Amino acid sequence: MLDFRRLPVGDGLGEHEVVRGHDDGEPRGHAAHEHVEHAPGRALVLGVRGLVEQQHAGVAREHREHGQAALLPLAAVASAACTLTDPTLTLQSYRVDAQKERIAMYWQDRHGKAWGSLRSLLAGIDGDGRVQMAMNGGIYDKAYAPLGLYIEDGKRLTPVNRSAGGGNFFIRPGGVFLVENGRAKIVPLPAYKPSPAIRYAVQSGPMLIENGVINWRLKPSASSRKLRNGVGIDKQGRVVFMLSDRETNFYDFACYAQSKLGVRQMLYLDGTLSKMYRKGGSVPWQYHPFVTMITVERK
Repeated sequence: MLDFRRLPVGDGLGEHEVVRGHDDGEPRGHAAHEHVEHAPGRALVLGVRGLVEQQHAGVAREHREHGQAALLPLAAVASAACTLTDPTLTLQSYRVDAQKERIAMYWQDRHGKAWGSLRSLLAGIDGDGRVQMAMNGGIYDKAYAPLGLYIEDGKRLTPVNRSAGGGNFFIRPGGVFLVENGRAKIVPLPAYKPSPAIRYAVQSGPMLIENGVINWRLKPSASSRKLRNGVGIDKQGRVVFMLSDRETNFYDFACYAQSKLGVRQMLYLDGTLSKMYRKGGSVPWQYHPFVTMITVERK
């Protein structure tokens, strides 16, 4: 089981929580409490903030000395190229061709029964061979229901979850991967707005990359290493689905996506049980049921 302690931290950058957990190796009851990686406390938060502010101040002085407007945001200072702590890490990735492919999400069949696995889902929907890629998507609760917002085929099946808690799902900021008017987006949770035009949506967390910047809460030194999958938007606006080839921490997962795949927005989907199917390959064996799943299908 997991032993979580929520430690409130006021760092002047907005209310959030540092969440610490211990995984003792017992099989998890639900994916919300799997592994946690945060800044260890107020001292480090303030230290990083102070360093960034000093860098920002130096850049501002330099701009003033040259007669330029000092409008550089803090995020721009913190967006230096990352360095993989595991340089041999590789990710499987699938880029969506929006001209030829569409994204869909699945949880239950027309009788209300959960699909439960990639094998069952593909047997039920892929008779015409339209599925090009499929993977698990989104964190779930003890009842095997999406822990946050989930919209399928225009119907909201579970509401937005803006509560605080322990586990990856609640690391700030959370996000929503959605398809609206045929266009896929990753929206930070605070910026999410309901719309009847949203066809599919799944809430998860944390956001690993936002506007090209890796979430500062992710530590290169984090020891928690799991298989991980996520979704991103690259510099060309293309959706990229990713799965680590082996266990990795959050930071390296995000760093590889940023530096090797050109990802500028990235949302974590899940870990440990993560799987990806690609057309022409074998269907991965599962030891745990999936709740929501995401597919890329031929139009």
